[in-house]
Amino acid sequence: MKNDDVRIGVIGCAGRGAMAKHWHKPGKGSVVIGATDVSDTALNWFKENVNSDGFTTKDREKLLARDDIDAIAVMSPDWTHEQYVLEAFSAGKHVFSEKPMSITTEGCDNMLRAWVKSGKQFMIGFNMRYMRIFRAMKDAIESGAIGEIKAAWVRHFVGPGGDWYYHDWHGTSKNSTGLLLQKASHDIDMIH
Repeated sequence: MKNDDVRIGVIGCAGRGAMAKHWHKPGKGSVVIGATDVSDTALNWFKENVNSDGFTTKDREKLLARDDIDAIAVMSPDWTHEQYVLEAFSAGKHVFSEKPMSITTEGCDNMLRAWVKSGKQFMIGFNMRYMRIFRAMKDAIESGAIGEIKAAWVRHFVGPGGDWYYHDWHGTSKNSTGLLLQKASHDIDMIH
């Protein structure tokens, strides 16, 4: 690991947290130091697939207290984002959080106030924004190849049959407020 590698800690290393395996590149810009999760299975997966020497714990405070972590990636379920982002800023860390920022407008406002006060970097992850197909669409639009855009139509599919999606935390509106925020936010982002 070079001294200028960004040192990352991950909150929630299952599901979306699996992206951490792409960030662990010691000597090439970033290293994933450790992770916290409520699941032993997820923590074991982290050790096997991201960083076998990484620090793992079920106690977020222990991860956040580490001096060898510069930035926190909040990859946990939507209803936890506000709390975990606020904790990370309070611990003096830069923050990347998966979308959505929060499941309430008040939560978003709280996060923005904490970000400004912290003086740290803050990014919300819209992973689809960087997919090749959407970059190609943007290039086609900007080049004028398809003319002026006057309307957009979106059709969004949720995995094969959607069975897994509707039978975990995503399927409960108190945890995500529903599909408009949880899934259509990608589509709104693409249209924008």
